[in-house]
Amino acid sequence: MIALIQSRGINNMAILNAMNKIPMEAFCPEDIVESVYTDRPIPIGFDETISQPYITALMIDELGVKAGMKVLEIKTASGYQTAILYEMGCEVYTIESDIMLADIVEKSFALMNMNDIHFLKGGDIHRGWPEKAPFDRIIATAAYKDVPWAIVEQLVDKGSFILPLGAGDAQQLVVLVKEGKKIKKKELCPVRFSMMPGE
Repeated sequence: MIALIQSRGINNMAILNAMNKIPMEAFCPEDIVESVYTDRPIPIGFDETISQPYITALMIDELGVKAGMKVLEIKTASGYQTAILYEMGCEVYTIESDIMLADIVEKSFALMNMNDIHFLKGGDIHRGWPEKAPFDRIIATAAYKDVPWAIVEQLVDKGSFILPLGAGDAQQLVVLVKEGKKIKKKELCPVRFSMMPGE
């Protein structure tokens, strides 16, 4: 899997080393373990998936994540991406709106000795986590139809937010960079993510 990701242009060794160390099977149901290292989305139940590994790596790479950064993840889902960010040395804050899924993921974090991840179970994925703001980076694992401005405001100046934006076939992976009172937008590529609850 790592070689495949590298062949598609991801050469950030902090990301590759973290992905090599974190077992994806620890964050998926036992009945699909045999298929976890293919480069495609993996269903985990709850109408959720683990994103295609290349897309996970691409999002973290484009966001410019570095050790020591305070990162907010919107929609924990499987927890795999959360674990990658944690392994990279980030201070991770993550929100999962589905409490039943959050309870399962919390056990995975405990088994991986990742007990100091800041985990908001049953949180509002349209509100973000303003009480813990500002954040150096924000990453969303499901799509918003429109830019969630209340969450953008939780960035530090020069901070960035990567998210799938749009619905259906119109989705684009987008990076928003906060520069004072202005927001710069960069479109990366077409994607197909699940929609955020309520979208």
